[in-house]
Amino acid sequence: MPMNRKKWITVLGTAVLVVALAEAQKADPAELMIEAAARKERVDGDLKGAIEQYRKIAAQFARQPDVAAQALLKMGQCQEKLGQADARKSYERIVRDYAGAGQYTAAAKARLAALGSGGAAEPAARLVWDNAVDLWGTVSADGRYLSFVDWSTGDLAIRDLQTGENRRLTDKGGYDKALGEAEANTISPDGKRVAFGWDRWDPAKTEGSYELRVIGTDGKGEKVLHRTKGYLEPQGWSPDGKWIAVAVQAPLQKETEVMLISTEDGKAKVLPESRKQWKQRITFSPDGQWLAYSSETTQGSGKYILYTLRADGSGAAEAEAAVDARMVGWTPDGSGILFARQREGADSVYVLPVSQGKPTGEARLIRTAPLPAGKSMGVTPRGTLIYGSQNVQMEAWVSEIDARTGRLGRRLLQFPAQRIGNLMFSSGLKFSPDGKEFLCGVPHQGILIHSMATGAERTIMPQLAQMSRAEWSPDGGSLLILGVGNDGKEGQYRVDLRTGVATLLAASLPALSWWEVVSLGDGKTFYYKNKEGAIVAREVISGSERILIGQSEKAPRNEIRFSHDGKRLALRGSNYLGVFDLATGQLKDLYRGKGETAGAFSGSDWSADDRYLVTLVRLDFAGRARSEIRSFPVDGGEPARFATPVELRGLSLSPDGKHAGSVSYASHAQVWALENFLPGKK
Repeated sequence: MPMNRKKWITVLGTAVLVVALAEAQKADPAELMIEAAARKERVDGDLKGAIEQYRKIAAQFARQPDVAAQALLKMGQCQEKLGQADARKSYERIVRDYAGAGQYTAAAKARLAALGSGGAAEPAARLVWDNAVDLWGTVSADGRYLSFVDWSTGDLAIRDLQTGENRRLTDKGGYDKALGEAEANTISPDGKRVAFGWDRWDPAKTEGSYELRVIGTDGKGEKVLHRTKGYLEPQGWSPDGKWIAVAVQAPLQKETEVMLISTEDGKAKVLPESRKQWKQRITFSPDGQWLAYSSETTQGSGKYILYTLRADGSGAAEAEAAVDARMVGWTPDGSGILFARQREGADSVYVLPVSQGKPTGEARLIRTAPLPAGKSMGVTPRGTLIYGSQNVQMEAWVSEIDARTGRLGRRLLQFPAQRIGNLMFSSGLKFSPDGKEFLCGVPHQGILIHSMATGAERTIMPQLAQMSRAEWSPDGGSLLILGVGNDGKEGQYRVDLRTGVATLLAASLPALSWWEVVSLGDGKTFYYKNKEGAIVAREVISGSERILIGQSEKAPRNEIRFSHDGKRLALRGSNYLGVFDLATGQLKDLYRGKGETAGAFSGSDWSADDRYLVTLVRLDFAGRARSEIRSFPVDGGEPARFATPVELRGLSLSPDGKHAGSVSYASHAQVWALENFLPGKK
């Protein structure tokens, strides 16, 4: 990126931040202090500094239960990240002193239950790198060094997990000079070398654009071992350091091969295997005789099978070891393979006993506190699992809004929220048709219903195995949910607000991905985008269909929303906003994004008088995410803009247009060490 463009982006980011701070000055003092502490926690990554700020807030506002409880809850969460036993004391204080603090008290009780009665739950998860730069590498056998990509320059780097020092192993002079970047990487068992993929951008790529390279952890001895015109990822070293296991994909192909490449002369041998889907975590057994890895059943399915394969290539094709299993690593003694299964957004770890590469018994759940869904970065000989994950924090926001200008007013509510599948994709919060209530996702896969008038809340647990999207029925008497029933049937369900009982309305079509559903409609008709890109209205009972918006209309459409008078549709794509007139069949573009700085729309809704489309836009300035609200006049004209005080995702307006619901979103990478979790290793 040229320097002048960087400066321009920084100036824009500063301008947005100044506007946001100006608006924030109108907020309540307690809110300002909590937001400042949250910025120190999430943006600066200074957990200890944030703890002290939350502690001061709890003391200063001790007689305001909601403020004090919120500060104590956030303080406890920071203490947990640092592995501090004081987290329990913070949660206990909320329950003891602020029992009436609603959501914060409930959240504190949930954390105490998760921690168990004896203090921090065993096994112990220890945060070893907060605000991690990258999660594409692996850990050395002694657990001290971690390889990663420094994305500020595209260089390969290494981190000392004990001292916290980062050190670049390559120095290519930045992207513009290097015309390439380091990508997937894995450190040798002895911690002295790193194998990494190098993506070449230079025009002279006759020998292949991807290279497998090796370099010493002292930054010396870099050499190219292998080139391909397709794509490759080094994933594991043999225990003796002589071979690197690589997943290789041919150009424009989806099929993948397992290749072993010699670290001495670069000679390659392809191992016999029939499964051609992408391979993950190709890992040598401790004795070097076997490989284990996971592979998707079909591309993009998210469902994995664990396989084993002879490392010398002498056997037949790979053998299936376990289903619904993502490779984590071998046990240090080689008697078992560790794999993960995801349940309710968290990973539970299992151990599969093996001998000679074959299972010798049933997989056993290692009864640990569930891990955040993440990426295994290696198991050390001492039995410590190093894994990376994204620390995502979401809070529901309800504020007053001026739909004409997009300006947010007084904040009415703020509490912890959770993404439920695609529930947050279109709006985050969803107001009922009469505007008296709203729904949102909350932890433990429930749906919270909040009364705007009384503040009363209730949580329903739909009788479904999975949920991916939820909307109100037109009369507000039930919910329409896309999901999977307890009997395994996928489709659209009607869920009773009192009992949570789910009734199947329409089964999933074999050719239809529910990600393509753009509106659940009224329970009688739902709307989806077919393979050609047309918007189709499908009758739930009869199955009859009609094309609502033809494929000839070149408009992205991730979501549609009917106007209040039912005469028009708002079409929203990630960088598109348009209005379709149902009577005339005419499509009017309000916005078509161009270039990297266009931003991405994450939610939109109609004003009460249908004169404006109010849209939330996510922007990225100098690597930091920001968001703003843009209010587009439907009859034409430039949109009004308002910078939000924090990054928000999704937008929903109450029917009277006076309130806006959204979700604040903050995410950063972390590296954790899970210790004492293996059977017999406590």
